[in-house]
Amino acid sequence: MNIFIRLLKSIDRKFIFIITFFAVVIPMFYPLYLPIIPEDSVRSIFKKIDAIPEGSKILMSFDYDPASKPECHPMAIANLRHAFKKNLKIVIIQLWPFGGAMATEAIDELKKEFKEIYNRDIIYGDDYCILGYKVGGAILIQQSGKDFNGTFMEDIDGKKASEISLTKDVKTIKDFELVLSYSAGDPGIKQWVMIVDAQYKVPVAGGVTAVTAPEITPYLNSGQLLGLMAGLRGAADYETLVNKKYPPFKKYVNSGTSGMDPQNIVHLMIIIFIIIANIIYWHDKKMGLVR
Repeated sequence: MNIFIRLLKSIDRKFIFIITFFAVVIPMFYPLYLPIIPEDSVRSIFKKIDAIPEGSKILMSFDYDPASKPECHPMAIANLRHAFKKNLKIVIIQLWPFGGAMATEAIDELKKEFKEIYNRDIIYGDDYCILGYKVGGAILIQQSGKDFNGTFMEDIDGKKASEISLTKDVKTIKDFELVLSYSAGDPGIKQWVMIVDAQYKVPVAGGVTAVTAPEITPYLNSGQLLGLMAGLRGAADYETLVNKKYPPFKKYVNSGTSGMDPQNIVHLMIIIFIIIANIIYWHDKKMGLVR
């Protein structure tokens, strides 16, 4: 036992750093695809989108920027992938200045997928549109409940919303079956819940960064929020559900799922190191070396 303890104590911290480095890097190039069991809060979003009739409109608000892209982008792509497969019509807005760029990047990626798998073109103005950024946050959300096209008047190219086939008939926020917000802060999903769900009774769901999740969870527990994807795990959960129903998507980028492997392995390493530290402490305390 004493030899074992001395061996544990002799482990240099540099060795721990090296192990951690390889634990993160190796799964990135050689994914393990560890099993993922989706949370109920993510399943509820999937079930809602899956139940919306073909041709219905949903609103997606890209409320994040490049700094929070690693967490929010995968969940947005997963939702878009599912919605396009269900032939839903997607109107995208942005409460953050970089939201339009994030949405454009995500859809460009999906256009290639759908062309390769289904030989289908995703057409701007028919299948989706991206409206331009405006300052206002909660005020814009409030106004959109009364006059949507009067609030978000132009798309990212300056074309009037009233002239786009997808938005010309939209009167208010109530014309959407669902609102999804991918939120990294304020304004974001909190404002959508407080205004759209509370005042206009339109279901609200979406995803947030992991650090924001505890602040938003009470809205989920109270039933005001239909569903919630939290951080990279939320994205991985949704990707799992989509890939199970539509297997062809498995071969494309699923950054949420692949990103969970390094995270899970490092968490396991931390648990092992905690156990080792406690064994050493227990031994030293027994020997009277510590109080």
